[in-house]
Amino acid sequence: MHFSPNYKNDSTIYGIGSAGSEIYKSSDGGKTWSTIAIPQAEIFKQYINEQYDFNTSIRLFYYVYQSRILKTIVALVAAAISYVVLGWLNLSKKLPLSKIQLQILGSLGVFIASALVLFV
Repeated sequence: MHFSPNYKNDSTIYGIGSAGSEIYKSSDGGKTWSTIAIPQAEIFKQYINEQYDFNTSIRLFYYVYQSRILKTIVALVAAAISYVVLGWLNLSKKLPLSKIQLQILGSLGVFIASALVLFV
């Protein structure tokens, strides 16, 4: 619900209550309502009226989640780099873990830490 800035004089209220692109307007303080149809943007009409193929779905998914996808890729690259570096350092001689355990746990820790930094 949204009240007109001049509600005291015109008693106009606007409301949204449907899944479509409609706004409801009352000029008598909410006793009666009329519907105002809002035209949809042309881009949405294009997506709604055409059938999706796989490539269109992927492009739309990437457009909506672009920043999250890029942040996840950065976290995965950091984990891959840490996997290689931990294997190169030979820390398994100093810790009670095998080399593969150290690499996996270390890269998992780096992935979680970098994802927390990037997403929070």
